[in-house]
Formats: sequence, C-alpha cells, structure tokens
Amino acid sequence: MPLDSSLRLKIAEAINRSAYAEAHAYISLHLNDLSSGQEFYWAAISYAFGSEDKEKAIELFDQALAAGYDAFWANFQKANCLLLLDRVSEAIDSMGLAHHANPVALTGDALFAILQETARNGLNKEFVQCVRTMVAVGVPLSASVHGVESNKATSLNSFVIKSSEYAISTEVYTEKLKSSVCEFEKIDDKFERSVLAFGPVNFANSVILNSVPKAGTHLLKNIIAHMIGLPHSNNFLDVYNFFDIWENSGENPVYYVGHLPFDLKIAKEIRNVKHLLLIRDPAQLIIAAAKAAFDPRIDRPDYRLIRSNFSLREYVVMLARGYQIDGVSVAPFDQFLKDFMGDWLCHDVAVVDFEAVIAMAKNPSSAKSQSSMEKIAGVFGFDLPTDWADRIRSASNPGLSATFLPPLVGENRKDDLRFASDVLAIYAPGGLAAYTALQKRTIFRNP
Repeated sequence: MPLDSSLRLKIAEAINRSAYAEAHAYISLHLNDLSSGQEFYWAAISYAFGSEDKEKAIELFDQALAAGYDAFWANFQKANCLLLLDRVSEAIDSMGLAHHANPVALTGDALFAILQETARNGLNKEFVQCVRTMVAVGVPLSASVHGVESNKATSLNSFVIKSSEYAISTEVYTEKLKSSVCEFEKIDDKFERSVLAFGPVNFANSVILNSVPKAGTHLLKNIIAHMIGLPHSNNFLDVYNFFDIWENSGENPVYYVGHLPFDLKIAKEIRNVKHLLLIRDPAQLIIAAAKAAFDPRIDRPDYRLIRSNFSLREYVVMLARGYQIDGVSVAPFDQFLKDFMGDWLCHDVAVVDFEAVIAMAKNPSSAKSQSSMEKIAGVFGFDLPTDWADRIRSASNPGLSATFLPPLVGENRKDDLRFASDVLAIYAPGGLAAYTALQKRTIFRNP
C-alpha cells in the first residue's frame, strides 16, 4: 500500500533536517510501498547518507529516475555513491547524465570536469581521494568557491591550486567534525553553568514560548532560562513532534519552547496554557533566514547548492517566492508569515517583538528593561528576583548561543534590509499586514 501522508511528512521533515539515519529508519520498513519518483529519491538519499548500503542507494536512485524524478539530482547523488565505492568510470557516466540534464548547475559542471580530467590524466591518488572526500562530506565543488570557470571547467590546474585549502582527508574532516561537536558541547556546558550560577525561581503557570523561526528565539529563551534558573525547557516543539512529547497534566507547571505554526488541534491542546509568541520584523526575519543558508554547520542539500551559486540577496528573493530544491520544499514567505504569525491573531497570545528583547539585552539595568521583564514574569507567574539585571546581562552573551552568526563578508545590513523590505512588499503583503497587526498586541514595546 502507498505511504500514508503522516509517514511521508515524517520522512520529508527528517531529510529536510539532514537527519538521514532517522529517515532511513522510517523508510527501510516501507520499501515495497514506494510508488513515486520523489519517494524513491527520499529512500535513496536515506540509504546514501543514513546507512552503509551504498549499493542499495544506487539501486533506488535508478528507480527514482525510472519513475521520472529530476535527472540532475538523482544522477548527481548516484555519482557520489559510485565514487564512494571506487567505481569512478560509472561515476563519470552518471555525472555526465546529470550535467546533460542541467548544464548550468555549477556543482555538477565542475565535478564532471574534474572526473573527466581524472580519467584522462590519471591524477595522483591523494588528489582523487580529496575530491571523493569533499563530495562525500558535502563540500560544494563550484565555480564560485574553487575558481573553476563554469564555461571552462576543464582548467584543472587552477582548481588544484585554489582547492588545496579545501582538500582535506577523511581523517582530518572527521577531526574537524569532532571539534565542531565539541564546540556545541562547550556552548551547552557554558550555558548551563551560566544559568545555574543564579538561584532557581518558581513559576506558577504553564508556558509555551512559541516563535517564528529565525525570530531570535535563543536570546529570549536564554533570558527566561537565566530568570527562572532552569537551563533547559522540555523538548523543542514543532508541528511534527508536538503530540509525541507534549504533556500538561495540570499538576505542575511546564515550560516548552518551539516553532509552532497555527494548527487547530495544537491550538485546542494549548488553550489553557500561557502562550508567549515571539515575532520579528519580516525584513529582518528573511535576512536572518537567508544567512542561515550560508552557515557551513548546517548541511541541508538546498543550502549546499545555494552557498555555491547564489548571493545573499538572490537567496532573499528565492525565499520570498518559495522554491523546491533536491527534495526540500520551502513555501512562499507570505505563507510562512501567515502560518507562524497571522493565523495566531484570533487566539490568546502574549506577543513579544524581538526588537524589544534586543533593547532589553543592550541595556539590562534600565527601568524599561525592568518593566519589560516584569511583563514576561507576569506570564509565567513569578516575581522578579533582585538580581534580575545580572541575569539578563549574563543571558545576553552571544557566546551562549550556537545559532549566533556574525556578519557575512560583504554584508551591508542597512542596504540589505532596505532590499528585503522592497522584495517583501511585492511578494508578502499579507505577511507584512499580519506582523503589523500583531505588533499592536505586544506586551511591551521597544523604547
């Protein structure tokens, strides 16, 4: 029988988060139920990156192609699997088909040229292994990164010189990966120690801190954590896991953080819980969302392509319009704003604007900050502790947030925001109206 809609959603969501092992666990039990090219491609990706069975991945990529899936991506990823199995000539053939399907895709163009040159000139094994390793770990092989001109991609000498800094062995990459994981663990450890340095504060009400993605969730979450002396809320809620982890017996107050678009069943479930909704100016929101694609720590297939071939502003337009790349579907930004902000308008939410939170973090000792924090404390049901300003000051340290991103090279914030505002006026008028309406309901304002 075909995959049911709930299972399709779980698989798609896992792949969008690059949780390939999780997707593989779902899909491996339902291989006989696959019917569409999209489903075969999902299965192939889950086997390619979520298991050791590359042969099965190749078989599934072929089935995806037979069912009519995008010839560029299916052949491109199949070529990557063939490389991992040392089947270089077959990888060249598969990459050639990908290149033929989409000649202007720089990632495929550059890699195809490299493989052709490898076959012709018998490049040294170390270099070939570097190329294979980069492909295996998702380092984009594009003209913009490595200096291979898209129309002259056979200029391998230029590529070898300019790619030397990227040419990392599997062992070195593994160590870098471990180091990255350690950095996240260090942030978690620093955050926990920072919170526990302050005494706990009991709160009377169950609360959900719900936020629009990229609205500055970590800053407000960190401030609340320091204020109540609780390093971690319950599991992070989203529309996919809500009913698996949500618990509110009413016996003890609970605190959750999440990104929850409006959903009738969820709204019914949380109607007796205090609901803090964090919003943000849509222009700032879309810039923050666009910058996330350029964070090398996030390994999403669409982000890999975007990092290699598009500028920040080009991606802002893509986000505004919505897109589908390599199995990842992103809704138009107007719909995104309505789902996460506008559709909560008729419900009992305590609205907080990120700009007001920033003002509080920048001047934690001010009377305005005290007033703002008292409004949040009122939602939770606790009195401000005497050291409230010190708690805000500690919570506002950017080093305690794993999602904090410094400015990109060449980023001009004022001009980028003006550009984003113009784009949203065209593509997201409904979302802009939703933000304006919610702003009028904020529990405290930016002074």
